[in-house]
Amino acid sequence: MGILMKIKLLFLMLMLFRITPIFATSDYQVDIDRTKQKIHVAACFKGSMPHYLINGDWQRHPDILIAPKTKPYVYLNYWGSIEILKQPPDKCVRYQVTIASESRYRRQFVNRNFSIISTHKWLWRPKTIDSSDPVIITFNVSDKDHVFTPWPPVLHGKNQFSLTSTPPEWDSRIIVGTFTQQVLPLDKKTDFEIAYLNTNPSQRQKLNQVLKVNGNNIVKTFQGFPQQPTKIIVMNVNRGRGPVPFGQILRGGSAVIWLYVNATKKSVDFINDWTITHEMTHLMMPYIASSDNWISEGLASYFQYVSRAQNGQITAVEAWRKLASMYESGKESAGDQTIRETSDRMFTYWGGAAFFMLSDIEIRLQSHGKLNLQRVFARFKACCLSYESSWRPYRFFNQLDKQLDSPVFIPMYRKFSKTKGFPNLHPYFKKLGINFDTTWKKIKAEDLTRLANNIMILD
Repeated sequence: MGILMKIKLLFLMLMLFRITPIFATSDYQVDIDRTKQKIHVAACFKGSMPHYLINGDWQRHPDILIAPKTKPYVYLNYWGSIEILKQPPDKCVRYQVTIASESRYRRQFVNRNFSIISTHKWLWRPKTIDSSDPVIITFNVSDKDHVFTPWPPVLHGKNQFSLTSTPPEWDSRIIVGTFTQQVLPLDKKTDFEIAYLNTNPSQRQKLNQVLKVNGNNIVKTFQGFPQQPTKIIVMNVNRGRGPVPFGQILRGGSAVIWLYVNATKKSVDFINDWTITHEMTHLMMPYIASSDNWISEGLASYFQYVSRAQNGQITAVEAWRKLASMYESGKESAGDQTIRETSDRMFTYWGGAAFFMLSDIEIRLQSHGKLNLQRVFARFKACCLSYESSWRPYRFFNQLDKQLDSPVFIPMYRKFSKTKGFPNLHPYFKKLGINFDTTWKKIKAEDLTRLANNIMILD
């Protein structure tokens, strides 16, 4: 075959697989030895080197060992950053860390089959990353091991990934070992890229269906899933009172959904559980600073009932009973602090849900039923949603208000964030047909007003 023909075939293959070659100016070679529980990293740079490599954990990291031939040129400073005093001869910073030296905050899990490793454990990187100056990470592992990361692949099947520009302090996880990876199409626009841990084929089939049901809740409520593709870690722990004992969103690299599940539970148990819809709703928002986490937890706590009612998993009566009980629980635990001051979990979650319930009611009344909260978030998703930086509440609520004819969120935030104790929701619940003077536990379908029913119906 002639050279010209080979070039043409290569071009056709690139077009077929839609591969865009990336020429890196920063290259990380990461050697992971699961037997010895060691990670060796060579961070190599073309051109001038950064003055610092940031870990984001801001700790001393006593278990990092900088390679002897690198040590005269770099050192680990008091803040846990690698400081480059002078450019090493080969323009590479080399260091080693131990995989299994800590397991706090679910940061790490190691067994015979796979290892879950915090990126803060091993990744020291430039503080800022320019998309035009990519940082490529190549994982060198044994032939039998797979690699799952929060970053987009450079070439599928090559264990090469392009580091994204999320802040270095945002943690995430990589998984290395023998486990199952699946691509689950949700709709024409969105795929779920799933890492299944400790599961068998029948459990994965069941969990795929569960993920699709909950994903479709988000698609139908918010007119599309917010992130394409979306990476999900599903770890079967075979214990816990509920089918999903734990869930969270990891923001480093991309927004990754991490779920602990009890795969022995039946499908109906998963469908009756709110956790996955709650976690997926978090993706409708950018990251809000932890001092205002009541905002993200409130949105997810409100829609864990509203979205599931809109999509037929629970009735409107069941949803309103849950939201009314939320009010009672939050009111009892709130004390005399504001929602920004509190450390009480119930006040954080249920107070935040109350904020978005009041916003939803106000938007519907103001627009005479032509607009609602989920449609505002659908507009926000289309115009403004990003996951690459932290947002302040005023910036976030200002963007939401731009989707309305007159502001709702900023005025309510100013009042709500300064109110001590749980807000009085009785007048609002009366507009819904729910009377706390008797008992909300006996809410009946015929009690609910048109407004209450409309909230629990898809557009």
